[in-house]
Amino acid sequence: EVGGFDGLGFLLEQGYRSKIALLPDGGDVVNRLISKEKGLVRINLSVKGKAAHGSRTWLGVSANNIMLDTLQKIRTLFPKIEDHPDDHWVPTLNIGVVRGGTSYNAVSDWAESELDIRFTEHEKLDDIVAEIKSVLPEIMKMEVHPYSHGLAIPTDDPAVQTYLNVIREHGREPSFF
Repeated sequence: EVGGFDGLGFLLEQGYRSKIALLPDGGDVVNRLISKEKGLVRINLSVKGKAAHGSRTWLGVSANNIMLDTLQKIRTLFPKIEDHPDDHWVPTLNIGVVRGGTSYNAVSDWAESELDIRFTEHEKLDDIVAEIKSVLPEIMKMEVHPYSHGLAIPTDDPAVQTYLNVIREHGREPSFF
């Protein structure tokens, strides 16, 4: 299964619950544990402009320019990579796709972008979405696709410690990444 939807996600939808779930990945790395994982939201942006010939740009409204200006504003809401701590445990933005226009000599009358945003347990999805909305021009549309809320498990939890001891009993030294 990929993404947790056909495994644990399916069981949760069926009403199954537990105090803790340990999900070792396959292979020979059962001693490497993930104690935290960022949440993920995907956001699609789209905007309409007004087409015009490239020789008369003043007759149009470039959707590409609107999109690029907006993406610059969104970028300022996230820490610059050079300002990240060593573990990069901060919210991140990836502008994965930008599309717009039909020809090099035409003012673009449409543009769209697809964003991949990762966030830690210190941020709330609703706050991230609200911040992005606050910099969007009124004519821009936004679709929000929450994917996961992430996780953060205290490594000193008794159940985690029990699992770590089992790993040690089988000759391996546990590690976190």
